Amino acid sequence: MKMNELRSKLMASIDDINSGKLAPADARNIVGMANQINQSIHVELKAMTVKLEMGHKVEELGKLDIT
Repeated sequence: MKMNELRSKLMASIDDINSGKLAPADARNIVGMANQINQSIHVELKAMTVKLEMGHKVEELGKLDIT
């Protein structure tokens, strides 16, 4: 999934909330998951920045080894 696809899905969820197709509790869960995705992207970008500053090669976004 690409980031623009994720944003589109989140916007569709907002539309579903407004139309009553999605329960508020489900919406809170979606927001929580979106926040976790956002936080993980932020951490990965920060790690990439540090690597670049140190003159190291960086992986493609989403390919950071976490093991």
